[in-house]
Amino acid sequence: MDLRTKTETLLASVVVDLEVPAVSNLFVVPAGKNCIITRVVMREPDGAVATAELTFGFDALALDVIGTPQIYALTATENYIVIPANDDAVRGVGAEIFKIDVETDEGEARTATIDVFGYLYDTP
Repeated sequence: MDLRTKTETLLASVVVDLEVPAVSNLFVVPAGKNCIITRVVMREPDGAVATAELTFGFDALALDVIGTPQIYALTATENYIVIPANDDAVRGVGAEIFKIDVETDEGEARTATIDVFGYLYDTP
């Protein structure tokens, strides 16, 4: 039994490069499932994060779940931030990929771990 279909849970944990403006894959929705992303957590940066602008989503530009480009600042390596999904966010369907878009880079070598939380349910 896949517990991801019964409760909100950690779906993925990925180290992301914040130095290069790019779209990176975070989670692939399994075939036959729908996916609700409820939040992401950015944690354990390898230094302060102050200028990177990020969005998250299933569409090509990663804009349809957390879509307003915004700086999510972390002042120390032990800090974290919880970023909730927008109201009226889009759900993912089987084989779609949830992504992060680093719209504006950090300006220097910097990575952080992105945790993706949500749940899956069977395609009706």
